[in-house]
Amino acid sequence: MSKRAARIDNFKSRRSSRQASIARTLMAFILLLCSAGPAWSAARPELPPESMKELPAVPEKSVSTYINCSDESVGRIAVTISYPTMPRYKSGAPIVVLLPGHGKASGLRFSIRAPQSGFAEVRFAFPGGGLTKFHTGGSWDERGKISQTVLKDVLLFASGHTADYQGKTIKALVTTRLEASNFGIVAWHDSANITLVTLARFAEELPFIRWMAFYESPVGSLLSPSILGTAKELFINQHYRQGSAATGRCLIDYRKLAWQPGIRRNRAARLKHGLPTPDGVLFFDENDNGTWEELSEFPLSYAVDPKIQKQFYAPEVTAALARLNTFGTIDVDVKTKDGEVVGTRKEKYWPQQVATLKESEEYFQERDGTLYLDQIGKSFTNCLVTVFAGRIDHNEQQPDHPHVALFYNLLLASDIKWVRLNPDYHYVGFIADMNKDNFVDNKPRMPIDATSIDKHLEPEGLIPDHVYMQATIAELADRTHHKVYSHPLEGVLENYLNEARLKRLLEETPPKPKSESAK
Repeated sequence: MSKRAARIDNFKSRRSSRQASIARTLMAFILLLCSAGPAWSAARPELPPESMKELPAVPEKSVSTYINCSDESVGRIAVTISYPTMPRYKSGAPIVVLLPGHGKASGLRFSIRAPQSGFAEVRFAFPGGGLTKFHTGGSWDERGKISQTVLKDVLLFASGHTADYQGKTIKALVTTRLEASNFGIVAWHDSANITLVTLARFAEELPFIRWMAFYESPVGSLLSPSILGTAKELFINQHYRQGSAATGRCLIDYRKLAWQPGIRRNRAARLKHGLPTPDGVLFFDENDNGTWEELSEFPLSYAVDPKIQKQFYAPEVTAALARLNTFGTIDVDVKTKDGEVVGTRKEKYWPQQVATLKESEEYFQERDGTLYLDQIGKSFTNCLVTVFAGRIDHNEQQPDHPHVALFYNLLLASDIKWVRLNPDYHYVGFIADMNKDNFVDNKPRMPIDATSIDKHLEPEGLIPDHVYMQATIAELADRTHHKVYSHPLEGVLENYLNEARLKRLLEETPPKPKSESAK
């Protein structure tokens, strides 16, 4: 079963476990056919294992080390480097730093298998993350300022500008030649936000970054965490205006918002991931009865700070809560100077477990990547950027792909010169060993809108996502190496095949017939 099919399987099993009676099961089925239809139509079909083409692979070499963090509260950062025996170029292997998605603290075991395409792949753990006997110090801060410092330090080490805790540089640790000047980042899912914030904060220290690749990345406070509808919810947010994200802003009608205290939504799942679960649920009250009905009413996701038991909603949502007086009013005693109660007055109520607008703005100021795109454009004007997106997203379920349209169009509006949606189809076809015409080929800086976006997204079920991402970074690195930025290409710029694929090619190549003179 494919990775995406497995996600759907897990989702269905979670949904079934909630339905404690036949009546609730029937209700969910009705919702599936009606209001939940759009979200479920976007769910991935189940694919048999043989539908994904398997490519021959070679063993990858690896080395792990610690690097010292410039933030003393962290101490040391756990880093692993995987690399090929045969580099992509004669001059060495390009270097890619991989950031894990979905808010994970550790990326040590997460890989796109970049060495199979001749890259050195650097993985690491954020503060408090890692393995039992190999981990990064400090405490998890939900990718706040300390995590951003850790990422900056990893980038400096991976590019050869600093050494590890024993004084060894990456070139000293890796036995394969490296082309350190060909350096890039793969930001998986929501790690796009910390990538953008970190590059903006430390732009003067990180001018060596040549390219960036983003995998189905939700950016901004409304999409990370998403309140539009993901694989975790039973259905999508019907109060989002379809197509609005492509214009640069997600429009949502908040008038139906309601608050129900006393509920700890997804508490078991959150505890499993070490996340606090503040009391209360914010939802769209479709029948105006003040009670959240899980099978028919959409709940809003929130961010957390491990040190504070509060729900952090996007500033736009928090402002709407205040404007609409969602929490209602309470009676407050009116007292004299001597403390004597002489009456009561109405005062707007705000739950202690919900962050105020000021608190929300401060929280997302540190974590919302869209706030820094203008600065990124000015500091990394010549950086090559590709946004990868499939026709069926691994997490977001809105049919107009708001996270893709929003991010891509914001990049186009920045000063970054070279931006494209999805890699060149020559690269996908070459690395996947398939006909290139199976895949899309979008022109760099091509405009897109909500009505046409589907035809520009990659097909599902043909190859695993990590192969798409290998193709993405291969194109970016090759363009950097050969200094070719034009479109269209006549083919791949570097005909790299690892040892296993070369061996298969030789085995499949029929022997040449003997010439008459040799007989």
